[in-house]
Amino acid sequence: MAPGAEFADVFERLRAALSDLRARHTSGAGGLAVARARAAAMDEALGQLWARVAPPAGSLALVAIGGYGRGELSPASDLDLMVLHAGEPSAREVSERLYYALWDNAGVPVGHATRTVKECLRLAKTNLEAETSFLTPRLLAGAEASAAEFTSATLAATRKRRSGFVRDVREMMRARHVVSGSATSQVEPNLKEGIGGLRDLHVMGWFERVEGANLLSSADHAHLEEAADLLLRVRDDLHDLTGSASDVLLLQHQRPIALRLGYSDAARPAEDELMRGLFTATRGVELIVSSVVADLVAGPPRRIRSAAGGCFAEQDGRVVVARTPDLAAEPERALEAFALGVPPGSGALHALEDALAQVGTLPWTDAVRRAFL
Repeated sequence: MAPGAEFADVFERLRAALSDLRARHTSGAGGLAVARARAAAMDEALGQLWARVAPPAGSLALVAIGGYGRGELSPASDLDLMVLHAGEPSAREVSERLYYALWDNAGVPVGHATRTVKECLRLAKTNLEAETSFLTPRLLAGAEASAAEFTSATLAATRKRRSGFVRDVREMMRARHVVSGSATSQVEPNLKEGIGGLRDLHVMGWFERVEGANLLSSADHAHLEEAADLLLRVRDDLHDLTGSASDVLLLQHQRPIALRLGYSDAARPAEDELMRGLFTATRGVELIVSSVVADLVAGPPRRIRSAAGGCFAEQDGRVVVARTPDLAAEPERALEAFALGVPPGSGALHALEDALAQVGTLPWTDAVRRAFL
């Protein structure tokens, strides 16, 4: 039997599913929908492979981590996989059969590992990239108990060092931004690693996972999802056009991708319309994520400055909420946050958004004029 022939039917079905997704993308399907459907197609193939290479019982488990663990997959993205085991001698053999089958047939890079939970915990202590990848695991096949133990243990370890984790991720963001620049303004933006790009969206997900709470307003969540949808849609075409896991949208690719995505030259060149949309999306990501990061890394409050009876105050260089604004009664409070002259924290932004949603258009009263001046 030729190498890989025993799995030929699995990969034939996978290729057919991916071809259908290519057609869905071309017909205008959203970036998130296609990325998630691509991950689901890969899930199905991996489940079938696992059934053929792994014993039916035991503690072995196949887990997706990183981007694939989030359930999002671009055409040339790495397939981040890990076989969890508890010391079984069969783990190495199972892993090799699975990974060799993927290397020979999948057509995408495979990030692979075979570890125990203890080995994962040791690695996370010294490798921030591994620690963050462990925050988005998904069981693909095998022992549920092993995957649950891994998920619980790694999350607990990161939450235990919550403050240090936030600082480490912030420094990693800064270093990445220095190298990759800004996706909000560069002529040839890095869709993944640049400021406001996909990686900053991932950071937001890590922080919400570690904090165990929703850190954003519904409006902010909606903007981030809309931005992710566009970024993934453009990235999908970039991978397809270049045949590689490219994340830098070069000038030479902007017009063909804009046309493939349905932009036209009606009001301005199609590529200009595409870039305007990208810059708007990534600028919103930058503002939202930077605000949340600043809130998370802030130490205990040291000083507060506010007007008597005001709704907003300055605390350590950030605008915070002193009391909930009632803009129907005091519309001038909508301008108070800006008059303090320092950046608003996410809590202040959310309070102001919620208050504005209750009143719609603000009246231009004498008090509002004075607050504006």
